Amino acid sequence: MTVAPTGPRFADGLAAPVLGGVVPPVCTPLTPEMEVDVPSLERLVDHLVGAGVDGLFVLGSTSEVAFLPDAHRRTVLETVVKHVAGQVPVLGGAIDMATLRVIEHGRAAAGAGCDGIVVTAPFYTRTHPAEVEAHLRQVAAAAPVPVFAYDLPVSVHSKLDPAMLLRLAAEGSSPV
Repeated sequence: MTVAPTGPRFADGLAAPVLGGVVPPVCTPLTPEMEVDVPSLERLVDHLVGAGVDGLFVLGSTSEVAFLPDAHRRTVLETVVKHVAGQVPVLGGAIDMATLRVIEHGRAAAGAGCDGIVVTAPFYTRTHPAEVEAHLRQVAAAAPVPVFAYDLPVSVHSKLDPAMLLRLAAEGSSPV
């Protein structure tokens, strides 16, 4: 497998994938039976990579990650990473309601070969900014790949504080 180019190293030794340009969210096509439509997913990935994107973001809100069972998530991750074969970095959404679930999804994404994971603030219950920061720190400490913060207040009901993100990035503990 070809490794995607990497940028600077974080204090924890992780190298951030070089990201710039266009990194689109990738929809998750489903069959009428509600299974992942792998051939359609591969065609979509081919179309995006062929159009010159600089990376792919799977399992975000556009792919309806919150509604997909773990087996579907795994299928999407494994399919896209294998199909892309290192042509562009792949970021996997590790999005869930609680830190332990996010860590579990992050490890699965890294295990499938993703170059980084994308996380939101915890959701379902309202969280205090200190809890959001603790969440991001715990995920970053447990993640074997760089963590990218995904500010999605309309869905998770809390806005990521820019000062907190800058502080975490300056410390080198992710999130990017």
